Amino acid sequence: MLNTLTRVGPVLIATTIILTFGFATTAASTMPIVRTFGVICVLTIAVALIADLYLMPALLVLFGRHLKKPALETK
Repeated sequence: MLNTLTRVGPVLIATTIILTFGFATTAASTMPIVRTFGVICVLTIAVALIADLYLMPALLVLFGRHLKKPALETK
């Protein structure tokens, strides 16, 4: 789990930063609907990053042992 987070974490953070800045440009719009869309997108992407980095590993550790399939016996 730790190895996965150390390899994937920086990529998730970089992608979130790029997407956040991209959608933040729409938050500067003069049209209220477009501005609202940009704000909602930025908030959604930020919450998704938090879930990816904190919630998903916890859920995998918690439920991971129940998801493992038993090893097949070979004779």
